[in-house]
Amino acid sequence: SIDNARFRKPVVPGDTMLVKVTKLRNRASVWKFFGEVFVRDNLVVVTIIGFFRGCSQHICTMADTSGLTQPPDC
Repeated sequence: SIDNARFRKPVVPGDTMLVKVTKLRNRASVWKFFGEVFVRDNLVVVTIIGFFRGCSQHICTMADTSGLTQPPDC
């Protein structure tokens, strides 16, 4: 989920985005992160991002690709 997203300036094709993500908390399989996006040192997006991770018998999934956590053991 994306909560409280604030788009401060447009991002156009050719822009290079620097995305900074900080883990806020996790409870069980729900994780929350704070995210900022910069273009040319200008803050263009601020948001809170929520992820759910879960396992099934044969498939492991984890929406978090930030590298801050390890995939779940299935």
